[in-house]
Amino acid sequence: MSRVSKSRTFVETWTDGISPMVMMVFNTNVTRSMQCNIEWNGDDGFELLEGVYKHAVNLNQQKCKTYLKTYSHFIQPVPNMEMWPESRNPIVEPPEAKKMLGMPPNNIRREIGEVRKDEKLPRNGTVMTCSICKRANHNKRNYPKNPKPKSAPTPTQEIHSH
Repeated sequence: MSRVSKSRTFVETWTDGISPMVMMVFNTNVTRSMQCNIEWNGDDGFELLEGVYKHAVNLNQQKCKTYLKTYSHFIQPVPNMEMWPESRNPIVEPPEAKKMLGMPPNNIRREIGEVRKDEKLPRNGTVMTCSICKRANHNKRNYPKNPKPKSAPTPTQEIHSH
């Protein structure tokens, strides 16, 4: 019931007796129609030229030939797949996947120690050493004798500690 009342109050806000959406479509069509050219075809009607499109209109019959041609063919509804009759034709299978020649470019196997095109050396076989003590298996950040730095207290922590 509330949907109906909302619709009714919305209708009361309209300035005309036509909805705003319909007026917008109408105004768009008026603007488009101003860019159309109408020419008499010398026989039984007119041609409406809209850019590269042509539409033949017979005012005596009040019909547009293009519109009638478009909707002259009827497409019958298709039943559910469950209702389709069984076919005696062989089942069509997809083609077999063929392996493309060559290796994919991202999987190219390189020789050991071969430099890549971007000239970056691989890290394989390199040992991490510390720049402070020059020993292996740790770096400056994880130097064993460095005390773990305590995080500086945030302003909210200082307020709560007082």
